[in-house]
Amino acid sequence: MHAWSETGHAIKAGKLPTLAEASAMKLYSTEAATDVAMEAVRLFGGNEIQVAHVAKGLLAGN
Repeated sequence: MHAWSETGHAIKAGKLPTLAEASAMKLYSTEAATDVAMEAVRLFGGNEIQVAHVAKGLLAGN
């Protein structure tokens, strides 16, 4: 059984993950989300997406 599987079962059983386990899960999730977003931009084109424009929209609450 993999460590992530054991951690998942422990969480389902109501046991909180350790700081190291939580950090590893956050890192994995962030990398997976970034990979998906980058692939979407690659597939559908960026239409000259600029980070400043995206950040401005987030700060404005849009």
